[in-house]
Amino acid sequence: MFWKKKPQATPEPTLAQEAPKTDAEVLRDAASSLADTLRAYSEAAYKAAKPKSDPELQADYNTVAAAEKLVKEGRLAYALGRCLPEHMKYWPSWIERDDFEKYVGFDAGTIVASKSEEKGDF
Repeated sequence: MFWKKKPQATPEPTLAQEAPKTDAEVLRDAASSLADTLRAYSEAAYKAAKPKSDPELQADYNTVAAAEKLVKEGRLAYALGRCLPEHMKYWPSWIERDDFEKYVGFDAGTIVASKSEEKGDF
């Protein structure tokens, strides 16, 4: 009926409008976005420039690592650099003797020495 009052519609809640950003905020957001983009570009460029895995090169690295382990843990460097020269320092005089093998200290075969005519050294 026309004389009835229409029910009042509830007003829709209005969204609070965001306050406009200041220049400093806009600049900070732009700088952050640029930094993220440059970081992503840097990572992509690093991955692209990284050399591919070379199985032959990796095998060579493994061989060198095994040799280093043998020298360091096997005390080979000590034996060759310190013990052997210390043990051999008297050999030039001992080699003249008939019982030289007694002084060698290990099973050595065919140890020969000769005098150098030019210098007079062994």
